[in-house]
Amino acid sequence: MKNIDWKQFIENERKKYKMIGHIACPAFQGENVYFNHHGFYHLIYKLGVPRVRNEVIERFELLPYVPNLLLKLKTVESEEKRVKNNNHAYFWTIKGLVKGKKIRIILRRLGDNGNLHFFSIMDE
Repeated sequence: MKNIDWKQFIENERKKYKMIGHIACPAFQGENVYFNHHGFYHLIYKLGVPRVRNEVIERFELLPYVPNLLLKLKTVESEEKRVKNNNHAYFWTIKGLVKGKKIRIILRRLGDNGNLHFFSIMDE
């Protein structure tokens, strides 16, 4: 993937990402995990800084495995609450195995009443 049109690549990935919509996750008693702009943005940027392109490509290559893992996995590996300027967010890690590769999925909820949403994916 050396000579790819980066804008076209991102746009194609955006379309695939939007098609996921939401997944009912057994690890959260069937609560929907939404694939919204927060997760898509985080796949491309970290703290507002663009990720290295190879890292972005790797994350998008793992993304197709996320829906099946969310449907299959029933336990949460870890949970964390972060507080910043009187706002808080909850993060959960779910781990799974795909084609012999360990994968870590991060889910997030902003505040106490926000939707549970996909935030990130990476291999271990």
